[in-house]
This record gives sequence, structure tokens and C-alpha cells, in this order.
Amino acid sequence: MTEQTPGSERFRPIFAGKWRLYGVSAAVAIAVVAIAIMTFGAAGRARRIAAKNAAARGGLSAWGSVKSMSLLGKLEAGVRRDPVRLAVAYQRQILAKGSPHRLQAPQEPKAEPPVQLPFVMELKRPRLSRLEIAFRGQTAVQVYDGKEGWKLRPFLGRREVEPYDAEELRQAAQQADLDGHLINYAAKGSKVVLEGTEKVDGRDAYNIKVTLANGQVRHVWVDTDTYLDVKVDGTRRMDGNLRPVWTYLRDYRSVNGLMVPHLLETVVDGVSGSEKIVVERVNINPTLADARFAKPDPLVVDSAPAPVQAKPPDGAADPHAGHTDAPKPLKRATRSTADYKVPSVSLLRDDGKPVTLPAELDDGRVVVLNFVFTTCGTICPVMSQVFSQLQDRLGADRTKVHLVSVSIDPEHDRPARLAEYAKRYHASPQWRQYTGTVEASVAVQRAFDAYRGEKMNHTPVTYLRVAPGRRWVRLDGFASADELASEVHELLASH
Repeated sequence: MTEQTPGSERFRPIFAGKWRLYGVSAAVAIAVVAIAIMTFGAAGRARRIAAKNAAARGGLSAWGSVKSMSLLGKLEAGVRRDPVRLAVAYQRQILAKGSPHRLQAPQEPKAEPPVQLPFVMELKRPRLSRLEIAFRGQTAVQVYDGKEGWKLRPFLGRREVEPYDAEELRQAAQQADLDGHLINYAAKGSKVVLEGTEKVDGRDAYNIKVTLANGQVRHVWVDTDTYLDVKVDGTRRMDGNLRPVWTYLRDYRSVNGLMVPHLLETVVDGVSGSEKIVVERVNINPTLADARFAKPDPLVVDSAPAPVQAKPPDGAADPHAGHTDAPKPLKRATRSTADYKVPSVSLLRDDGKPVTLPAELDDGRVVVLNFVFTTCGTICPVMSQVFSQLQDRLGADRTKVHLVSVSIDPEHDRPARLAEYAKRYHASPQWRQYTGTVEASVAVQRAFDAYRGEKMNHTPVTYLRVAPGRRWVRLDGFASADELASEVHELLASH
């Protein structure tokens, strides 16, 4: 019995009698059949790997129910230009050239960590995206509606909204959908083929070639053990040339049963260093109006990005649920509700009086709480100015409200400094500042899901509660004084 290539029989009806007609030798015919079999097998393996990838990331049906997503975190924007480091480099150049003066080799200064900028990425099917990046009290915006894109770059002194250029449109078009290239790839019109196994971060990973519906070819590397995608390629135009780009996906965490990477590192071929994105919060199916992905209004985008929060959990009570009119979406913040247990910690008030936090918050007044520190030069001044304005907006209801600011730098912010800070913002007796030990401050931050480690990593967030035992309203972003006053008045009415 003649041994045959596995699976070759299924191709015999297709090719039999045709090779002689075209003058093709039997050897060539066999080679073509072998290639076809190999391709068919590679495609089949890729399909199976894609299915396991979908299951590992939470399942096709679960991802199919995701219509929108928002990610909040920090992105690295390089290292500050340290004048000391620049001076050291200059002196080293002088020494290297043989200066006639005897110079001592300067001591190398300690390297500074990269600058981290707060960002919010909003994604919505089909292929809508909005990115906001905060820097020095200004917000850069990039918006893509699936066909066109716009950008606002106040950092560069440009206050006009500019359209994407051809390269930016090309890059936006090659970005994956919110669930990636492999999830539900067939429905997206893509084809997959396994090209082999390679090492990624020291681990074996399948290299899957993905041909998109528009003909673009991308590669996705899937870990052979976890079946999570750990790397994806792309291109970026630099100096007039297209350069390969690789993005590494790490630190997967479960969000509503879906596995989402919380660290993304991008490397450009021929460029030293990398770009890192640290995701701190992921929200599944936030309410995102289509207007968020239209041409931005520079008059509206004038501070820091507004994180978008998830909807309250199923069955959770909402302080606004009994009202006829639903709360309007906030311009630069988003509202959610949550249950927070107030920790029983001792603090020092700005007048030097020792207090316990539960006793301060449970005095019968509506609570409006935030986290600040007095040497902050970005987020805190904006939030404190809003609290100052809120006092005026409340009018006669001011005495029914307790404004609370807890320092996240308690070692520096002692009561006397907090009292000075309060005076700077014309704080009324209803607005008190609190400090204490580092442990107490961290405990409060953790209790309200606001702890971000180092104080420079903190994000703008305000909390409101009508009474003890009731759910807190959480406003991530820069809610205006008018918006806070509206929330307070509705809480007072519900109580």
C-alpha cells in the first residue's frame, strides 16, 4: 500500500486531470497540495487557539455583551529635563575634551522617575475611541469616530481643534476593536493562521497571523499556557519611514469576569526605551453618548479628563432612583454609586482637635468629601476652588452640608498648615480639613477606593452621602460647583 500525505485524498477531485492540462509536473502538483494541506492545518490550529483565547479572556458571549469600555490610569511621558543632569553631562564633555583646568568628575545625580500623566480612554462599538490626557491643568484630546479623527493639543499652545492627518488616520484605522483582534475574529471578517511558536517575555507564545477584512495583516502572540494574548504588532511612521511596533500586554486582571491587561508597554523598532501605560480602573459598559466621539469643543475641554465609571451593580439602590428626572451626564466627571465602610480612625482637624472619622461624618449633615494635599499644584487647587464655590452655590442649605477634605500627605500637612490652606480658599465653618498619621490617611483612602500609592498618582474624585448607612455617590473627574450643588440638593430632597 502506497503511503500518502494525510488528508491528500480530499484534494484529489479538485486537482485530478488538471495538472497535465496546464503542463505542470507531478512533483509541482504534490508540492502545491502539500502547501495547501499545511496552510489548512495552520488555519485550523489558529482557529482552535483563538477559541481557547476567547475562553481564557471571559468567553465570546461575555465579550459580545460589551458595547463600551473606559480605562483610567497613567501613561509615561518620558523623564523631566533635569538641569542638574544636563550640567553633569556638560561637565563630562569638558573633561573628555581635556580641559586645561583641573575639574573633579561630578557626582551623578539620582535618576528621576518618568513623568506620568493621567489619562482616560473611552471605547465604543463600532470602533469609536476618545483619549484625554491631563497635563498642568490642561487636557489634550484625541477622538476617532471610525472614519474621521480630531485632536486638541493645548500643551503645544494650540487651542484649535485639528483634523487627523493621513498617518494618524492610518494608525487609528489599524487599532483593534475594544476586545482585540482574536475575539470573534470571523464575524469581523478576519482570517487567522498559525505561523509558529516564539518566546515572549521568556515564555512560549503562539504567533497568530491575522488578516483583517480590509487586507491589513497583524500578528498576535498568545501564551501557550494561559492562552492570553501577550503581544501584538503594528507600524508607526517616523522620519518618513514605517517602523515596526510591538505592544506587550501584561498584568491581566478580572473585571466583571473579563480578563483585561492593566500594563501595556510599546516598543518601536530602532528607538531606545519604551512607552508604558498603567491602567488603574476599567469600567465595562459605561454610558457613552455618541457625542463624546464627535469633533470636540475646545471651550468644554478645559481641565483634566473625566473618568467614566461603571453603572451601579445590579439591584443596587440609587439615591436618584425615586426622582422623575434622571441626573444629566456631567461635563468633566461621571457619576456612580458604591457602598463604602467608613474606617474607625483617629484624625486631627485643622483646628488641632482630635476626632474620629465616623463621628465627624455621622453628625446628621450631608457629607461631601475629597482628598487633597497642600503642596499639590495640579488637581488639588482645582478641587479646592470648586469646594470654595460650592459654599456659595448652596445658599441657605450650607449649614446642612459638611465639606470634608482629607490630606493624603499627613506628614507635611499638619493642622496649622491645613488651617492656612483653608483660609486661602475662604473655607466656611462647614468645610473642615483633616490630617493624622500616614496609616490613618492610607486607611481612609483605601476605604474609599482612592489609594494610588505615591501622592503624585492621585486622581480627582468627590464623594457624597446623604446619611449613615446610605450609598455614596462617587464623582470621578472635575465636577463643577453647580453640578455638586445639584447633587447635594437632590440628596437633601430625598432625605
